[in-house]
Amino acid sequence: MDFLCDPTNKEELFSFLTAKIRESNWPPAKTIYVTSGETVETIGAGTRMQNCNHEEADTRIVVHAVHAVEQGAKLLDVADEHFKKLESLTVILYDRTSPLSSINEARRELFCQKNRTMDKLPPTSDALHQHVRRAMYQAGIWTTSRQTQHVVPSPQDFAWTKVSGSWVPVWMTVTEVSRECRELIKCCCKRECSVCKCVKANVECSPLCKCKYIK
Repeated sequence: MDFLCDPTNKEELFSFLTAKIRESNWPPAKTIYVTSGETVETIGAGTRMQNCNHEEADTRIVVHAVHAVEQGAKLLDVADEHFKKLESLTVILYDRTSPLSSINEARRELFCQKNRTMDKLPPTSDALHQHVRRAMYQAGIWTTSRQTQHVVPSPQDFAWTKVSGSWVPVWMTVTEVSRECRELIKCCCKRECSVCKCVKANVECSPLCKCKYIK
Protein backbone atom coordinates (compact mmCIF):
# COMPACT_ATOMS: atom_id res chain seq x y z
CA MET A 1 0.00 0.00 0.00
CA ASP A 2 3.06 2.29 0.07
CA PHE A 3 2.34 2.96 -3.61
CA LEU A 4 -0.89 4.79 -2.71
CA CYS A 5 0.83 6.87 -0.04
CA ASP A 6 2.29 8.97 -2.84
CA PRO A 7 -0.37 11.56 -3.88
CA THR A 8 0.93 11.54 -7.46
CA ASN A 9 0.49 7.78 -7.76
CA LYS A 10 -2.99 8.00 -6.30
CA GLU A 11 -4.00 10.74 -8.73
CA GLU A 12 -2.67 8.80 -11.73
CA LEU A 13 -4.38 5.60 -10.57
CA PHE A 14 -7.78 7.26 -10.30
CA SER A 15 -7.32 8.93 -13.68
CA PHE A 16 -6.61 5.49 -15.15
CA LEU A 17 -9.67 3.96 -13.46
CA THR A 18 -11.86 6.83 -14.65
CA ALA A 19 -10.72 6.29 -18.23
CA LYS A 20 -11.43 2.55 -18.03
CA ILE A 21 -14.91 3.13 -16.61
CA ARG A 22 -15.65 5.68 -19.32
CA GLU A 23 -14.61 3.18 -22.03
CA SER A 24 -16.75 0.35 -20.65
CA ASN A 25 -20.10 -0.66 -22.12
CA TRP A 26 -22.87 -0.10 -19.58
CA PRO A 27 -26.50 -1.31 -19.84
CA PRO A 28 -28.83 1.39 -21.26
CA ALA A 29 -30.87 1.45 -18.05
CA LYS A 30 -27.82 2.32 -15.94
CA THR A 31 -26.39 5.77 -15.28
CA ILE A 32 -22.80 5.91 -14.06
CA TYR A 33 -21.32 8.97 -12.35
CA VAL A 34 -17.53 9.23 -12.41
CA THR A 35 -15.51 11.81 -10.52
CA SER A 36 -12.35 13.08 -12.17
CA GLY A 37 -10.81 15.98 -10.28
CA GLU A 38 -13.52 18.63 -10.01
CA THR A 39 -15.40 17.16 -12.97
CA VAL A 40 -18.33 14.79 -12.47
CA GLU A 41 -18.91 12.82 -15.66
CA THR A 42 -22.33 11.31 -16.34
CA ILE A 43 -22.45 8.14 -18.43
CA GLY A 44 -26.00 7.29 -19.47
CA ALA A 45 -29.34 9.06 -19.73
CA GLY A 46 -29.63 10.05 -16.07
CA THR A 47 -29.75 13.60 -14.72
CA ARG A 48 -26.40 15.35 -14.92
CA MET A 49 -24.58 16.31 -11.74
CA GLN A 50 -22.84 19.61 -11.10
CA ASN A 51 -19.06 19.63 -10.84
CA CYS A 52 -17.72 19.26 -7.31
CA ASN A 53 -14.54 20.73 -5.81
CA HIS A 54 -14.64 18.84 -2.51
CA GLU A 55 -11.17 17.55 -1.66
CA GLU A 56 -12.27 14.78 0.70
CA ALA A 57 -14.21 11.72 -0.41
CA ASP A 58 -16.08 11.72 2.93
CA THR A 59 -17.94 14.91 1.96
CA ARG A 60 -18.00 14.31 -1.77
CA ILE A 61 -19.94 11.07 -1.30
CA VAL A 62 -22.64 13.02 0.56
CA VAL A 63 -23.13 15.16 -2.56
CA HIS A 64 -23.64 11.99 -4.59
CA ALA A 65 -26.02 10.57 -1.99
CA VAL A 66 -28.11 13.76 -1.95
CA HIS A 67 -28.28 13.74 -5.75
CA ALA A 68 -29.46 10.12 -5.69
CA VAL A 69 -32.22 10.95 -3.20
CA GLU A 70 -33.35 13.91 -5.31
CA GLN A 71 -33.70 11.54 -8.26
CA GLY A 72 -35.94 9.22 -6.26
CA ALA A 73 -33.51 6.65 -4.87
CA LYS A 74 -34.99 5.31 -1.63
CA LEU A 75 -33.81 1.73 -1.30
CA LEU A 76 -30.46 0.22 -0.39
CA ASP A 77 -30.36 -3.46 -1.21
CA VAL A 78 -27.41 -5.83 -1.47
CA ALA A 79 -28.57 -8.88 -3.39
CA ASP A 80 -26.60 -12.11 -3.62
CA GLU A 81 -25.18 -11.12 -7.01
CA HIS A 82 -23.91 -7.82 -5.59
CA PHE A 83 -22.36 -9.51 -2.57
CA LYS A 84 -20.54 -11.96 -4.84
CA LYS A 85 -18.98 -9.01 -6.66
CA LEU A 86 -17.89 -7.53 -3.34
CA GLU A 87 -16.35 -10.89 -2.44
CA SER A 88 -14.41 -10.97 -5.70
CA LEU A 89 -13.14 -7.42 -5.13
CA THR A 90 -12.02 -8.27 -1.60
CA VAL A 91 -10.16 -11.35 -2.84
CA ILE A 92 -8.24 -9.19 -5.33
CA LEU A 93 -7.32 -6.73 -2.57
CA TYR A 94 -5.57 -9.55 -0.70
CA ASP A 95 -4.23 -11.50 -3.67
CA ARG A 96 -4.40 -9.80 -7.05
CA THR A 97 -3.33 -12.97 -8.87
CA SER A 98 -6.08 -15.15 -7.41
CA PRO A 99 -8.64 -16.55 -9.90
CA LEU A 100 -11.06 -17.32 -7.06
CA SER A 101 -14.30 -15.44 -6.46
CA SER A 102 -15.20 -17.01 -3.11
CA ILE A 103 -13.55 -15.26 -0.21
CA ASN A 104 -13.66 -18.38 1.97
CA GLU A 105 -11.92 -20.42 -0.74
CA ALA A 106 -9.33 -17.66 -1.10
CA ARG A 107 -8.68 -17.77 2.66
CA ARG A 108 -8.12 -21.52 2.46
CA GLU A 109 -5.73 -21.20 -0.48
CA LEU A 110 -3.73 -18.37 1.08
CA PHE A 111 -3.39 -20.25 4.36
CA CYS A 112 -2.74 -23.78 3.07
CA GLN A 113 -0.81 -23.14 -0.13
CA LYS A 114 0.77 -19.72 0.30
CA ASN A 115 1.52 -19.91 4.03
CA ARG A 116 -0.25 -16.69 4.94
CA THR A 117 -0.57 -16.13 8.68
CA MET A 118 -4.05 -15.78 10.16
CA ASP A 119 -3.74 -12.01 10.55
CA LYS A 120 -2.86 -11.64 6.83
CA LEU A 121 -5.96 -13.42 5.52
CA PRO A 122 -9.03 -11.67 4.11
CA PRO A 123 -12.17 -11.65 6.28
CA THR A 124 -14.55 -14.57 6.16
CA SER A 125 -17.68 -14.31 4.06
CA ASP A 126 -19.68 -13.85 7.25
CA ALA A 127 -17.42 -11.06 8.55
CA LEU A 128 -17.54 -9.28 5.18
CA HIS A 129 -21.34 -9.54 5.17
CA GLN A 130 -21.51 -7.84 8.58
CA HIS A 131 -19.22 -5.07 7.32
CA VAL A 132 -21.43 -4.54 4.26
CA ARG A 133 -24.49 -4.24 6.51
CA ARG A 134 -22.77 -1.55 8.58
CA ALA A 135 -21.73 0.28 5.40
CA MET A 136 -25.33 0.17 4.16
CA TYR A 137 -26.52 1.66 7.43
CA GLN A 138 -24.05 4.54 7.15
CA ALA A 139 -24.94 5.10 3.50
CA GLY A 140 -28.60 5.20 4.45
CA ILE A 141 -27.89 7.97 6.95
CA TRP A 142 -25.93 9.93 4.35
CA THR A 143 -28.83 9.77 1.89
CA THR A 144 -31.00 11.61 4.44
CA SER A 145 -28.35 14.19 5.34
CA ARG A 146 -30.54 17.06 4.12
CA GLN A 147 -33.39 16.18 6.47
CA THR A 148 -33.56 18.17 9.69
CA GLN A 149 -35.25 15.33 11.57
CA HIS A 150 -33.71 11.91 11.04
CA VAL A 151 -35.81 8.79 11.31
CA VAL A 152 -33.33 5.94 11.17
CA PRO A 153 -33.74 2.22 11.87
CA SER A 154 -32.08 0.59 14.83
CA PRO A 155 -28.36 -0.14 14.37
CA GLN A 156 -29.14 -3.58 15.78
CA ASP A 157 -30.57 -4.53 12.38
CA PHE A 158 -27.29 -3.61 10.68
CA ALA A 159 -24.57 -5.61 12.46
CA TRP A 160 -24.34 -3.52 15.62
CA THR A 161 -25.08 -4.63 19.18
CA LYS A 162 -25.40 -2.78 22.45
CA VAL A 163 -22.86 -3.54 25.16
CA SER A 164 -22.90 -1.63 28.46
CA GLY A 165 -25.02 1.10 26.91
CA SER A 166 -22.78 1.62 23.86
CA TRP A 167 -23.13 0.37 20.28
CA VAL A 168 -20.29 -1.92 19.17
CA PRO A 169 -19.86 -3.73 15.83
CA VAL A 170 -20.92 -7.34 15.37
CA TRP A 171 -17.77 -8.61 13.71
CA MET A 172 -19.15 -12.06 12.88
CA THR A 173 -22.07 -14.36 13.64
CA VAL A 174 -20.16 -17.65 13.46
CA THR A 175 -17.66 -19.04 15.96
CA GLU A 176 -14.20 -17.53 15.71
CA VAL A 177 -11.75 -20.00 14.18
CA SER A 178 -9.08 -19.19 16.76
CA ARG A 179 -11.39 -20.53 19.46
CA GLU A 180 -12.48 -23.59 17.50
CA CYS A 181 -9.04 -24.51 16.15
CA ARG A 182 -6.54 -23.56 18.82
CA GLU A 183 -3.84 -25.60 17.13
CA LEU A 184 -3.65 -22.91 14.44
CA ILE A 185 -2.27 -20.39 16.93
CA LYS A 186 0.90 -20.80 18.93
CA CYS A 187 3.64 -18.51 20.18
CA CYS A 188 7.38 -18.75 20.70
CA CYS A 189 7.83 -16.23 23.49
CA LYS A 190 11.13 -16.29 25.37
CA ARG A 191 9.77 -13.97 28.02
CA GLU A 192 6.36 -13.40 29.52
CA CYS A 193 3.68 -13.29 26.83
CA SER A 194 2.55 -9.74 26.13
CA VAL A 195 2.23 -9.00 22.40
CA CYS A 196 2.40 -12.50 20.93
CA LYS A 197 -0.11 -14.20 18.62
CA CYS A 198 -1.93 -15.84 21.54
CA VAL A 199 -2.47 -12.52 23.30
CA LYS A 200 -3.62 -10.83 20.10
CA ALA A 201 -6.10 -13.66 19.46
CA ASN A 202 -7.24 -13.53 23.10
CA VAL A 203 -6.59 -17.25 23.66
CA GLU A 204 -4.59 -19.03 26.31
CA CYS A 205 -1.26 -20.57 25.45
CA SER A 206 -1.42 -24.28 24.68
CA PRO A 207 1.12 -27.12 24.99
CA LEU A 208 2.10 -26.38 21.38
CA CYS A 209 3.46 -22.99 22.41
CA LYS A 210 7.19 -22.79 23.02
CA CYS A 211 6.90 -20.18 25.75
CA LYS A 212 7.74 -21.00 29.36
CA TYR A 213 4.83 -19.06 30.77
CA ILE A 214 1.79 -21.28 30.27
CA LYS A 215 -1.23 -19.26 31.34
